[in-house]
Parts: sequence; C-alpha cells; structure tokens
Amino acid sequence: MAAIRSYLGSGRRFKIMNKPDLYVLWAAAFIDFWRGDRARLRDFKDLGVEIELRNLQKPVELVCEKLELARQRRKEARESNPELFEDLKEAHHLSAD
Repeated sequence: MAAIRSYLGSGRRFKIMNKPDLYVLWAAAFIDFWRGDRARLRDFKDLGVEIELRNLQKPVELVCEKLELARQRRKEARESNPELFEDLKEAHHLSAD
C-alpha cells in the first residue's frame, strides 16, 4: 500500500506508457536490480505499481528466461574453473570477518 501511495504521490510517471513498453521497462529494471544496480529499485517498484494499477500481470516470463540463462552460465563457469570460484568464496568469507 505504501508503494502505491508513494507512486501516486510522485505523479504516476509511467501513466502514459503503453503496455509493451511498460513490460519491457519492468523486465529491464528487474534484471538491473537483480544484478546489483540498487539505483533501479525505484523504477522497478514504480513500474510494478503501474502494472498493478492497470490490473495487469507482471511479465515474469520476460525475466525468467534471462535469469535461467544467467544461472546456466554461472554453473558452466563454475564447472570449468572450480578453483576460481573457491578462491572467490574464500575471499568473500575473509572480507565478511
């Protein structure tokens, strides 16, 4: 509810966007945020609210394929160079201490 109030209060910036463009932007914001771009969180939330206000379903099929491809690439990279991933894992644990 707070996300809706915030979006409406800020002027509903995606109101004039057509459905296909809205879906593409939502998927791009999702992927960017998933990859660590925290600056895209507001876009992701606002686009999601606009989709909800139109009584549409979020286009998860647009991101599922990309996420699966990213997982597969990561798995292949890990299998082709397990030492690198062990080094990264160890470095991460050391930096967390």
